[in-house]
Amino acid sequence: MFQLRACWRTTRRRRASTCALTVPWRKGPRALAPPRMSRFTVVPSPLEQRVGQTIADRLHNVAAASAQLKEQLNSTLADPELAAKSTHLFRDLVAPSGLPFVLLCLFFVVFALRELAVRAAMRRILAAHDARTQIKSPERPHAE
Repeated sequence: MFQLRACWRTTRRRRASTCALTVPWRKGPRALAPPRMSRFTVVPSPLEQRVGQTIADRLHNVAAASAQLKEQLNSTLADPELAAKSTHLFRDLVAPSGLPFVLLCLFFVVFALRELAVRAAMRRILAAHDARTQIKSPERPHAE
């Protein structure tokens, strides 16, 4: 395989000497050099090993987060003032005067209306399904 070198910005005499066909087996500056290769090749680890390591890391993170959550929950529930505060807040919420009681009642009304709407839609869908299944196909005599 031959390669033609272009020497456009050189003189005429130099052009004649450097613009020649170079052959791969020729020695010297005009010979084609083999492509340089790195001494070590980096090979990625197998897919299963990388996936397994990722899953193990995520499981470790979940276990650490759950242990931390458990410690925080235990410290919160062991607080004696928390029971007194929550009892007082619940009494204020259930007392039939004030905005918290009105908001609680509104929540229950909205929740009940939503449940009724879901049940009505479910009955409508089931009724339409039953109406379609009530249609009987005509009897066809079996070929013997």
